[in-house]
Amino acid sequence: MMSESLFVYDGQMGQWTYTIDRVQALEGDFSASADIMLAGRRQCRLVLCLPKTTDGHGIDTLRARCVAWIEQAERDAQKNPPKRVSATARGEGLRRSGYPDV
Repeated sequence: MMSESLFVYDGQMGQWTYTIDRVQALEGDFSASADIMLAGRRQCRLVLCLPKTTDGHGIDTLRARCVAWIEQAERDAQKNPPKRVSATARGEGLRRSGYPDV
């Protein structure tokens, strides 16, 4: 048996989604994975396997870990914003000689 649930998290970087896929485990155990997406691109996959755990507790635990991962990713992005590349470094404004236009 496999079931899938979609969740949404509104963060500073936009709307994150994460899909939790519950997979068959031994009776009484919990096993699932979560794909975390931002702007339609997968950012991370988390896997959780817990012995003697109900589905409800396992899903709640994995949801909390997804939110914690998203919040950490947003904090990391604030600390290390993407570097701006100058027009010259991108090759704009260069003539065939390699010297910038004046």
